[in-house]
Amino acid sequence: MISLPLTRGLSLPLTRGLSLALPSYTMLDIDAQAYVTDVTTAGATVSDVQKEAIDLFVMGEKTASRWTIYKRFYLPIWGVAAANAICMVSLTSGSFVGGVTHNAGYVQSDGITGYFDLGVSSSGLGHTTSSASLFYLAMDSIATKTYIGAANDTILTRLNNTSSTNRFNSNTTVFNCATVVATARGVTIGNRVGDNLRVVTKRLAGYVQSPVISKPADASMLTQSFYAMCYNYLGTATNITTSRLGAYGVGMSFPDVDLQITTIAIRELWETCTGLTLP
Repeated sequence: MISLPLTRGLSLPLTRGLSLALPSYTMLDIDAQAYVTDVTTAGATVSDVQKEAIDLFVMGEKTASRWTIYKRFYLPIWGVAAANAICMVSLTSGSFVGGVTHNAGYVQSDGITGYFDLGVSSSGLGHTTSSASLFYLAMDSIATKTYIGAANDTILTRLNNTSSTNRFNSNTTVFNCATVVATARGVTIGNRVGDNLRVVTKRLAGYVQSPVISKPADASMLTQSFYAMCYNYLGTATNITTSRLGAYGVGMSFPDVDLQITTIAIRELWETCTGLTLP
């Protein structure tokens, strides 16, 4: 959990009879402040603890040279659809479709009609044959469902799971995927670096990563918009999961050496902001 200092450079009054009131948290990072401003305008209530957690996460990812890797990062914890639809990085908004419940700390599809349209594709994000990633945070595991992705008749980019493995495709055919033995619960990242694919999963206790599988990407990047809680197959939400999702997004490739620390950073951001614990 990210700790919250009581003050930053504050002298507290000691006069007897005066009520002691701590000032609200002052954000340091301009991108973190812009995100908090936008979700607040969209109807979210953001506490000082949440502000600091977001601030520290963004500054930490910038210090580690990972912030520009994220192209879309959603933290749908606010209980308000408009706020949950805002990307932390770009400040653009995707669209919730169908039956989606917006709870404090996560969103959940009805498993029939509900999903989130990111409104951007691999080609729109700048994915290449050598650089792409998908990620999500799931509070539970629903077998044989997809958590984020897009596909056409020949290729797909998605993170999904069977009853016992997490699988990642990156502009490849369905059989050309990285797999790791794990449930979908936790923070999972699917990562392409060059021709190499890997999928990793982090829970509160334990971290697992797949062997690297070498599979070149198709030269043509997908033009279908990414969907979360399922994958977009030519405009149809497919393999919808009812898993409770606390974060998801897409980006360029992470350095392999940063994958574990990135999963930890995402988990700590979510846990601190929600007060929930990822099993």
